[in-house]
Amino acid sequence: MMRRIQDRHVMLIRRRKSVIDVSFPKRRHLRRRVDFERVYEQRCKGADGTLLVFVCRNDLNETRLGCSVAKKHGSAVVRNRLKRWLREAFRLEHDNFPQSIDLIAIPLDAQKASLNSYRDSLSKLVARLSRRLAPSITDQKSTSNRDDIEERS
Repeated sequence: MMRRIQDRHVMLIRRRKSVIDVSFPKRRHLRRRVDFERVYEQRCKGADGTLLVFVCRNDLNETRLGCSVAKKHGSAVVRNRLKRWLREAFRLEHDNFPQSIDLIAIPLDAQKASLNSYRDSLSKLVARLSRRLAPSITDQKSTSNRDDIEERS
C-alpha cells in the first residue's frame, strides 16, 4: 500500500511535466540527540502561535526535520497525529526550503493544528529564519575574501 501511495504522488507530479521527490526518507529525519542539541544551541528560532521552529545550518546537502511534541498536547494518539501532520507538511514543502539546514518543529497549540496550518506556518517560519541565517554565510564569505586579499598583498 505504501508503494501505491508513492506511485500516486509521482504520477500526480508527472502530469505537471516535472518530477519532484515527494518522499520522506530517513536521511531527511533528524534523529540523534547530538543533532537536536546542536540545533537548540544555535538559538535561531521563530514562532507564530501554531509552531515554534528552531533552525541551524548543517554540512550535509540535505534539509532535515526533527519533531518534538510535549505531553501537554494529550495522549500518545494525539501526539503521534501532530507528528504525522508535521512530517507531511515538511514532505510537501521541503522543495521550497533552502538546502543544508536542520529544523526542529514544536507544536504550540494543538487546537490550531491541521495539515494546512502546519504547511503555512512551516513555510513562513523557515523563510523568515533562513534570512536570519543568511548573514552568517555572507560574513564567512566576506572574511574569506578579506583573507584572500591580505594574502595577495
